[in-house]
Amino acid sequence: MLLRVSEVTLSHGGKPVIANASFELSRGEVVAIVGRSGVGKSTLLAALAGLLAPARGTIFTRHGKLAAPTPRHAIVFQDGALFPWLTLEDNVHYALVRHGVPRGERKARCKELIARVRLAGHEKKFPHELSGGMKKRGAFARALAMEPEVILLDEPFSALDVATRQELQSELFALFASRGTAVVIVTHDLEEAAALADRVLVLDGTPATITHEVVVRGDPAAIAKLEKALQLPEEDSDADLEARDSDRDLALDLGDRVAALR
Repeated sequence: MLLRVSEVTLSHGGKPVIANASFELSRGEVVAIVGRSGVGKSTLLAALAGLLAPARGTIFTRHGKLAAPTPRHAIVFQDGALFPWLTLEDNVHYALVRHGVPRGERKARCKELIARVRLAGHEKKFPHELSGGMKKRGAFARALAMEPEVILLDEPFSALDVATRQELQSELFALFASRGTAVVIVTHDLEEAAALADRVLVLDGTPATITHEVVVRGDPAAIAKLEKALQLPEEDSDADLEARDSDRDLALDLGDRVAALR
């Protein structure tokens, strides 16, 4: 067991966003989190990164209680979040420094990681000089520099064309599997969840709870099961809308917290 979420409630402004969430994550396992927009998927991911403390319950790692951000849990955001004032090479180098890699090893490690995500030759480019797919590759290289046990992905393949998305998914998830890295991926795409994950957690309600856990690996009916689990009313209640607003406010607060950590 790399990660255990035990009866976790996450709150914002004194109101619960996620209630009584419990699940485990093992080495090399891929778990997807799905649910409607604003339900709290990114909030839960932030807690797994140590960026948000539970109001109740506990998140355990194999090293003990998760109480703060740790390099063992790397997070990749939707926009990649490369530092715009640093070159690709320096973005990866920064992560190696944070991870405590000895000075004499950093250059070779940096070169290896950039080559592994097929960006060799682009080391000196700044993020604005890279395509969307290249920026995503760079973000993964920076995350992998931390040698994480768990990698947390927040809609990492959105806004990419189909060919680039499929190529990245195939290459990166093969790499994660070869390293035994566990993955938690937030996605709105049920086909993506079914294709990449071993299990899918469905969030719904106000506050959100894990209403379903669907084993999808090797199941040809996985997408149909997820669609059934995600059947929603045509109109949202006032409570649902208020909860979504609260989750968006919390996401903004978390963004400020991530910026401060940098």
